[in-house]
Order: sequence, then C-alpha cells, then structure tokens
Amino acid sequence: MQKVIGRLESALLKQRGNVDNIFTDKQMEYLKSRKVIICTLFYMSQGFSQYFGCLLNTMRVLDKIGVVCDFMQINGASYVDHGRNVAVNNFLFQYPEYTDLVFIDSDMEWDVIGFLRLLVSKHDLVGSAYPMKNCWNNYSVRHYTNADMTPKVTEDGLIEAQYVPGGFLKITKNCLLKMIDEYKGEKTYNNTNDEKTPLVSLFECVVDKEQGVRYGEDTEFCRKWIKMGNKIYCEPRVTFFHYGVNAWSGNYHEHLINQPKPRENYGK
Repeated sequence: MQKVIGRLESALLKQRGNVDNIFTDKQMEYLKSRKVIICTLFYMSQGFSQYFGCLLNTMRVLDKIGVVCDFMQINGASYVDHGRNVAVNNFLFQYPEYTDLVFIDSDMEWDVIGFLRLLVSKHDLVGSAYPMKNCWNNYSVRHYTNADMTPKVTEDGLIEAQYVPGGFLKITKNCLLKMIDEYKGEKTYNNTNDEKTPLVSLFECVVDKEQGVRYGEDTEFCRKWIKMGNKIYCEPRVTFFHYGVNAWSGNYHEHLINQPKPRENYGK
C-alpha cells in the first residue's frame, strides 16, 4: 500500500502539477479557483513523520497546480471539539478570502490524488473513510444504501452519507457560514483566547438520551448539517494509512468492491 501511495505522488510531482489526465477541464478550473486551509489539531504538539511528509507533498502539488493553500495548526487541543471550533473561528476571521477548510489528523497518511478529489467536489461537506484503529476492517463512516443494500452512489462517484469522520474532512466556507447563522443563538460560548469573537459550538460531543448513544464531535457536526436539510458525501477513492502502535491501511472503495454481493446475503 505504501508503494502505491508513493507511485501516485511521484507521478503527480513528475507531471509538474499537470493532472489534466486525471480530472476534466471543468474540474481543474474549479480546483484552481479554490483557496484552501489545511488544519491539524495537535494534542502534545506531535505528529507522525509520515503525516508531515504527506502534508509537504500535498502542499507542493497544490502549488504546482496553482491552488492557493496555507496551513493552520491548533496546539494543545486536548478537547477535540473545542479545538475544531477554534479552527473554524480562525478560518473565518483570519483567512476571509479562503474558500475551504480541510481537517486532517496528525496520524494520517493519504494519497494526494485522493486529497484533490475532495477539493474538486462542489459539495459543501465531503469527507473520506479510513480504517479504524484496533478494528482494521471497519471504516468510520455510515452511508445511505439502496434497496439492495448497495451504497447510494452519485454520478461523480461519491457516496451519500449520514456522517463522515473528522480526520479527513473538507468543509466549505459556505457550509460554515450557514451553520453559524443557524446555531449561533443556542450554541455560542465564550472564547477564552479572544473575548471579542465568541465561538459557536458546531463541533460538540453529545449523548442522545432517547437512543442511549454518544456521538463524537465530528458525527454531531454532520448531524447538525443534515438537520438543516443538507447532504453529506463520502469520497471513497482515497488510500490511507492510519497510524498508531501499528499502521492500519485501507481504501474504502476497494473495501466496498470486495464485499459479498447483496443477493448472497439478502432475500434468502
């Protein structure tokens, strides 16, 4: 899997930013119109070396293509939900001309083409599914299905989802402004670092007492967006390594293809 990631990145870099053979002219035009902030939360100001190498490769490719990109780090983020809310606030107030905020966790490694697939999508909220630590054959996503239990796939190859994880997530400014306008009344709390710009708790961990379920901050963010009548999409064609004590690798697209056919499991 690592060799696959390396070949994909090498191919892009050798093309000196020319990815016209991968994306259409319209997709490239849209891609070049975006201004992107990549944001990572650091609990102890540490990250995996594979993450930093991949981050540098990604930013080099974006520069060669002509996409404006900058990096934001949130240090000492012991509370992930609060850290993400701070990042949203910084994105909107410190980078007003930027169009997309992309959260990437510091224990991730990804292929650059997969990252570009998130950016070329015009949907406001698009994430990718990666293998879960200690449960390597499971992916942290829940998607909608058709009557035959196959994923509900769009014409552009995305999967309509109920929620996607926050470790590899693209959010447009349009999405954030709409959500803040919707939730600022009931979800605003004081920003200890800047009293003039209070935070809106778009990301928060909650317990659904009726269902007896606890939702993490990323899932609850997705639930808020859906409650507003919007849709979420998963880009499955991204190859990941998810690092911990071991490295869990996987590609959600390949994972879905290798599943038993629906007729073998249903209708009998």
